[in-house]
Amino acid sequence: MGTIKLVFVLENYYPSIGGVETLFQTLAEGLAKEHNILVITRKLKHTKSYEVINDVHVHRVMTFGSRNLFTFLALPKILKLAKDADIINTTTYNAAPPARLAARLLKKPCILTVHEILGDRWGLNLGLLSAWVHKRLERLIIDLNFDLYICVSQATRSDLINIKPKVHSRVVYNGVDTVFWDPARYDGQSIRDKYHLNGKYVCLFYGRAGITKGAEYLVKSAKLVNDVHFFLILSKDKQAKKIYALAKGLSNVQIIDSVPRNELPNYIKMADCISIPSLSEGFGYTTVESCCMGKPVVASEVGSIPEVIFGNFILVNPKDPVSLAAGIIELKAGRGNHANYKDFSISEHIRTYKEVVLI
Repeated sequence: MGTIKLVFVLENYYPSIGGVETLFQTLAEGLAKEHNILVITRKLKHTKSYEVINDVHVHRVMTFGSRNLFTFLALPKILKLAKDADIINTTTYNAAPPARLAARLLKKPCILTVHEILGDRWGLNLGLLSAWVHKRLERLIIDLNFDLYICVSQATRSDLINIKPKVHSRVVYNGVDTVFWDPARYDGQSIRDKYHLNGKYVCLFYGRAGITKGAEYLVKSAKLVNDVHFFLILSKDKQAKKIYALAKGLSNVQIIDSVPRNELPNYIKMADCISIPSLSEGFGYTTVESCCMGKPVVASEVGSIPEVIFGNFILVNPKDPVSLAAGIIELKAGRGNHANYKDFSISEHIRTYKEVVLI
């Protein structure tokens, strides 16, 4: 396999922080050791229009603070920079239309990375009109007929095939920094001391309070379990107010704002178990991170969670506080299922991507 030029068209990229952003940063930088890698993304405040980061050539498009404008303003940049590209790889959602159009005009193969297909699940917590609009936009992107659809789990691939049966698709699991999530590097006792948690059985939830994360069901389950302390780390989200309201008056529920990423493993190390009450998961970063940290996990039996979970765990019914409470009680009693370690390392992600896309 010779050197290729691969152009990633992404709505967000480093220094923007998030699961998808980190995924593509590690992938791009890993591939850049052998290939010519170029990223076209949105320009954020205090970022340069062009720079080279760890051998990755990053070109940014001014979108005046609007992520939706990237869909319309990125096309000229893609047409200019991808003329000699071997492959264009984009992702759901806003970056996909200009990448696909440019690829057709330039007659280049175009790959779509699909993180999740929500379909009817858009209606979980959205109004009828908003859910219908999001579902239609999702379907329009899928129907752009990419040359290859990379799905981040078998569950996501199944959802994709259900709405587009003849699509050419492969599974490439996301990569997780297993060195960062090594429990031996962290100290949970300092967190227990800080929040006066010594002697308590702590069930931790961390992440967004988004429409598919199910945090409200965890708070409702807290009403059914008296001898467990529920500790939630919630990022600022319009759904968070709902969670705070549900938790009001519950002495065994404690909620704090998001913590810096480099401190998060200490909180996971502090916990006795992790709860993941999701209603849908395309890959399940929280699940894999918690398992890498060696923590027992009680999680909803939805989406990709059953295929990525390992270690000590219990799967429960989604949207069911009673089932969730029972699962937490089982873990507290030292019971649960067990699955051997599953390799979702960054190196394995890059190896699989090369095998699927470049070979």
